[in-house]
Amino acid sequence: MSDNPIDHEIGEAWKAHRQGFHDTAIQQFREILDRDPENLDALYGLGLAEKAAGNNGEAKEIFLHVQARIDGVSAEEEAAGAPGRYFMLANMVKQQINQLSQEL
Repeated sequence: MSDNPIDHEIGEAWKAHRQGFHDTAIQQFREILDRDPENLDALYGLGLAEKAAGNNGEAKEIFLHVQARIDGVSAEEEAAGAPGRYFMLANMVKQQINQLSQEL
């Protein structure tokens, strides 16, 4: 487990989301993003929490932002991350965008 405090906070926000406390998760993810605005884990979690809370328009905007961020990842940044992480996240984000586009 990571010693990074933000990773712990992200874990707590995900826990709130999994337990159905979507408003709490939204607040927690937003607090993380106030300090680390481009944190992909927090952005993706925020998008899912917004979607679960019924805020589909907001969720779609967040996922579009995540997609743009992933599209802008440099080769060096991708190489420094876990192998395949951006590819997998890009696919999950596209799936969410497509689903939300059909619902809106």
